[in-house]
Amino acid sequence: IPGVTTIKDAKGKDMAYVFSQRRHPVESKKISKAMKNAIVSIEDERFYDHEGVDFQGNFRALWTNLTSGGVSQGASTIDQQYVKNYLLLVSATTDEERAAATEQSITRKLREMRMASDLDKTLDKDTILARYLNLVSFGNHSFGIEAASRTYFDVPARDLGPKQAALLIGLLQSVEYLNPYTNPEGAIERRNTVLNNMAAYGSITQEEA
Repeated sequence: IPGVTTIKDAKGKDMAYVFSQRRHPVESKKISKAMKNAIVSIEDERFYDHEGVDFQGNFRALWTNLTSGGVSQGASTIDQQYVKNYLLLVSATTDEERAAATEQSITRKLREMRMASDLDKTLDKDTILARYLNLVSFGNHSFGIEAASRTYFDVPARDLGPKQAALLIGLLQSVEYLNPYTNPEGAIERRNTVLNNMAAYGSITQEEA
C-alpha cells in the first residue's frame, strides 16, 4: 500500500516527506486492543466467526437489492470493506477503475464477496484487521490508523483508549460529514454510538461507555 517516503539530509535528519497518501503502516501488535474492539463492535460483530462473508446478512441485503432493482443495502464484512478499499485506494489508477471499485451494482457486490472469501482463506483474522486499519482513510489527509492517531490525538495507535478509538472508527461512516474539526457534535454523537456498541459487544462495561 502507498506510504510515506522520507528524505534525509547529510546528517540523517528528516528533511522532507513525499507521499500521495500519508500513511504509516504498523504491525498488529502496535494497534491498541481498544481500536480492534471498536471496529469489530460497530462494523462486523461476527468478524471472528464468519469466513470473510456473513452470508445471512449478505443474502438478506441481496434480496432487498434485487427486489428494489438496485443496491440499497450493504451488509459488508470487514473483509469485504478491505477488498473494496484496496481496489479503490491501491489498485485503481484511473477514474474508470475508481468508479468500478465503488459502483452500486449486484455484480460488484458478488465479486467483492468472492474476493473476501478468498482473503479469509489466505490470511488470519488479526492480519486482516490490521491491514484494513492500515489502509482506510480517516479524513484530513490521514490514511491508516497510525496517521489518524497522530493527526487527531498526537499519540501512536498502540496508545489509543476506548473513547479515542470510538471517535476514529466513527469517522469511517463519513469522513467528510463527521470531521471533528468542522462537525464536533456529529463526531461525538457517532463516537457515543460506537461506545455503546462496544459495551453491547462486551469489550467495555456500560458504565465505562
